[in-house]
Amino acid sequence: MEDGASSSNISNRKYDGKTTLQSVGEVDARKASNLKVGDIIMYNYGHTAKITKIEPSKTGKTFNVTTKSSESGYIGERKYNANSMVGIAEKEAKNYKEQMLLSFKKGKR
Repeated sequence: MEDGASSSNISNRKYDGKTTLQSVGEVDARKASNLKVGDIIMYNYGHTAKITKIEPSKTGKTFNVTTKSSESGYIGERKYNANSMVGIAEKEAKNYKEQMLLSFKKGKR
């Protein structure tokens, strides 16, 4: 699937479970085999990246996922096992670090 594919509609898709991220806590997650181009992955500390390309392996047991960082624009690739739970964000957070700091000061976390 290439970058030109239509982005997924997050609100209409179901999650496969939850995963726990450092500094964020429990978040909704999908199995790597259920990711789609346009999904927004959330990493530890609230960093987010948008999926631009997904390539399954020949056996289908792993997936190479290319993402673009919401903060820096860095384009990187990760390999996931098909059953790995990947945290999903509802929207890109370009300044999530600042949002996290504000929420800590307000006592929301």
